[in-house]
Amino acid sequence: MTSRKKTLRDQLRLRSKKLLLADLAAGDPERQRKAAFEAGRRAMREAAELLRALLDSPEPDVRSAAAEALGKIGDRSAGDELARLLADAKQPVFVRDTCAYALARLAYAPALDVLISALRDPNETVRNCASAAVSVIVNSPGFRPTSGPFQSSQILSENWKIVKTEKSGHSPNVSSPKRLLISAREVDVDVGALVADEDAR
Repeated sequence: MTSRKKTLRDQLRLRSKKLLLADLAAGDPERQRKAAFEAGRRAMREAAELLRALLDSPEPDVRSAAAEALGKIGDRSAGDELARLLADAKQPVFVRDTCAYALARLAYAPALDVLISALRDPNETVRNCASAAVSVIVNSPGFRPTSGPFQSSQILSENWKIVKTEKSGHSPNVSSPKRLLISAREVDVDVGALVADEDAR
């Protein structure tokens, strides 16, 4: 009987938290990317600081993996950095839409202005992820905008035209990037009207 050769991902799943943190701090981008994925899968809060540092990695695959992991871990302290990457048009599309996905996982209300701007993005996946993130945020329990144009009486009425999905009656499920894109289509978000209303102000 021959034993199956373990892949790097298989090996990472067996690694201790200490070694996984060392992988995140190492200089090998492929190992960092896989370690970020594993840290997100395990929801390793102790990896959050290293993952935030990887958002500035020169490798886009590493930035994307770190963003996804931070969303899964629930590290809201990364919200501003994720919004910064989403707003940076020079970032690859897969980095930007992953940042929107992570912001949805965090229900990070301070990023609403960036997410609403992303509804105009020329790339469909960025628009879909941004629209789903906006819906998740405004439908999250206790959402109360406090300043600027984000007044709750406006967002949930004529200015923003965002409503919960009629099928489920609750916020979209954002358990995976694929599910997030599906949720963006299920939620009744009038993107054209939302952008027009923003432009009119």
